Amino acid sequence: MKNKSKIIIITIIAIIIVVIIVLYRKYKKGADISTVIVPGSNSSSPLEINATFPLVYGSRGKEVAQVQRWVNNGYNPDNLAPLVIDGILGPKTRQGIISAGFSLPITKEFYDTRIDKKN
Repeated sequence: MKNKSKIIIITIIAIIIVVIIVLYRKYKKGADISTVIVPGSNSSSPLEINATFPLVYGSRGKEVAQVQRWVNNGYNPDNLAPLVIDGILGPKTRQGIISAGFSLPITKEFYDTRIDKKN
């Protein structure tokens, strides 16, 4: 009887652990993930972050990284230090956008016509 109880308890614990691992991976992966590779990072794995429009202060994603490249490639009249392409719309990225003569939020239409001209 003791062996049967131990087997049941171990089985329940194993099932709980598997469920936790599956839920953690699903949570970490997310439903709408964009991949951004952070240049200069020592890690070879990509940084996975969400990206949605409109882009506002605090937004993250490959679209924000493209905005950062756009600011670095000529839309920087105040000669600010080049932005780190990290895919995070923080204070420096916001300042770069403002220096370029634009403001937040960045709409999908503005992004497609001004920033990502390949669309």
